[in-house]
Amino acid sequence: MEHYVIERLEQMIETTKEIEDEKAEYKVVTSYLNDIQTLEGLTEEEKSRSQISHPILLL
Repeated sequence: MEHYVIERLEQMIETTKEIEDEKAEYKVVTSYLNDIQTLEGLTEEEKSRSQISHPILLL
């Protein structure tokens, strides 16, 4: 019985680490998405005045 409990606890620890990693990745992807939406929302005039390089705006 003790062995079973230890295995389940180790599994919970590993799963918790995986969830935390996924949360961190989600934050990064969300940040990229927000940046893309901001760039797509720029008017042509804003794009031409922007300090952002041309290749990035084509993404």
